[in-house]
Amino acid sequence: MKLPIKLCIAALGTAVLIYALKGPFTRWRVRRLEATAESLLKAGDQHGAVLTARTILEIDPGDVAACRIMARSADEDRSPLGLVWRQKLVELQPGEAGPLVDLARTAVGLGESAVAENALNHVPAGGQDTAAYHDAAAAWALSIGQTVAAEKEARQALRFDPANGRLRLSVAALELAAGDPAAAMAARTELEGLQKEAEYREEATRDLLADARKRGDWALAMVLARELDGAPGAKTEDHLFYLEELARAGSTEYEGKLAALRAAAKEPGEIYTIMEWMMGRGMAGRAMAWHRELPAESRKMPELLAAAEACAVQGDWAALREMIEGARWGDLEFLRLAYETRLFDEMSQHERGVDFANRWQRTVYSTGGNTNAIWMLARLARSWGWKEEAKECWWSIANRRMGQEPALAALFETAQQDKDTRELYRVSRRLYEIEPGSPVAKNNVAMFALLLREDLAEAHKLAAEDYTMAPGEPAILSTYAFSLYVQGRAQEAVAVMAKAPTAALEDPSMAACNGVLLMAAGEAAKARPYLELALREKARLLPEEVAMVEQAMGQAKP
Repeated sequence: MKLPIKLCIAALGTAVLIYALKGPFTRWRVRRLEATAESLLKAGDQHGAVLTARTILEIDPGDVAACRIMARSADEDRSPLGLVWRQKLVELQPGEAGPLVDLARTAVGLGESAVAENALNHVPAGGQDTAAYHDAAAAWALSIGQTVAAEKEARQALRFDPANGRLRLSVAALELAAGDPAAAMAARTELEGLQKEAEYREEATRDLLADARKRGDWALAMVLARELDGAPGAKTEDHLFYLEELARAGSTEYEGKLAALRAAAKEPGEIYTIMEWMMGRGMAGRAMAWHRELPAESRKMPELLAAAEACAVQGDWAALREMIEGARWGDLEFLRLAYETRLFDEMSQHERGVDFANRWQRTVYSTGGNTNAIWMLARLARSWGWKEEAKECWWSIANRRMGQEPALAALFETAQQDKDTRELYRVSRRLYEIEPGSPVAKNNVAMFALLLREDLAEAHKLAAEDYTMAPGEPAILSTYAFSLYVQGRAQEAVAVMAKAPTAALEDPSMAACNGVLLMAAGEAAKARPYLELALREKARLLPEEVAMVEQAMGQAKP
């Protein structure tokens, strides 16, 4: 039966209208859900806000507001998932400073200082003139022990926002750590004043507690820790500060307090924090026993991550298998696969073959190329002693167009520890590709090439260019002198090396170079002390340097 033409046209018109309205309706629905999620957050219902955000992301995976809620929730739980969401926000808002600064703060909070450094390095110049940027930079500098730089950044942040009490707290806390007695006294007074303001009470108390511990004033530390423990806004970390003081004092309250804290912890983030604290104090077995007692609804991220690590620390592979096989860890699935690979490695008695390699490749592939996820895998692999797998992850980051520096720094450090000159050369070449104008990058490429006797024409050229630009820099000077020596110009090499400061020649590498050059120039008596110094410290030399020194010493014997 044929439909009348008018009816067909009407039906077509209705379909077109429905299609046309679908976009606006979807956007309206997303806006309503965003408003609902924000209301839930304001009401303190984080769980409800996250569920709403997940609904939004099912409709629009690139919704910035929903991703922010997921990131804030992960930060609240101290979950590694925070890095994944923060990275996604950076990708959704390319070129914006705010998401990079937020990523840096999250990374510092999770102890991922390299990720924080990388994020801060990519904040555009225009976004660096803000209190938020300098505050994050201060937190990063403090995380790597650079207190002077941290104080400088904190003061800069305060200049941009002088009325911000939290920034005043940061400056005062850093002045306490700086070691100047007069500045410390003034900072202590400032913190005691801020401690009286409800908005800053807990944070000021934490800083004063850190200062009391540093000074060994354990009586005051106990008082301040007790204040934090009983404060209305106390966090899980605050209760743990008090536990630490009870343990230090050998108090009989300690076990009861720990049991009470575990019993009161309901959210996975709280449980994760306590389990991490326990494992850091040699209580992995007790942490695992607690995990088994937890109700099913508490066994979720990030608590599962702490439980998996507790199994690994204990070597309880049966428990690990029970926990991870057939499970799904959502956005942290790559970490579950990493533990699954670890389990396979242990069960196969570390007899690695194609199966292990395939499992690890699947683990890396499951990150979806997320730089921070790959970095987490690298750190986990290194903690397990999987050096090659960690290097593989770092190289995958190092070969990208952004974020290579921390990965290359990790690779350089590993190669130095292994005394692997070829790997040092490879890393240096990549650094030189990224920063062709860097004198340090040029010098490293030239020196390692000369030691390996590879790419010599380029090495000689780079060494000469560097020396022309910075003839007074000892490392650059010695590389140029060594370049002349490799070219058979020993007398010229010795003349250049003679310009090095005496103190610089006490470095084993510099001493080795100087001794080898002097011996080649026929000055054996002058060469011997430097060669002997180098041999005494040969553990700090590369294999090629040791071989040259030993050969030169052989020539020095009567």
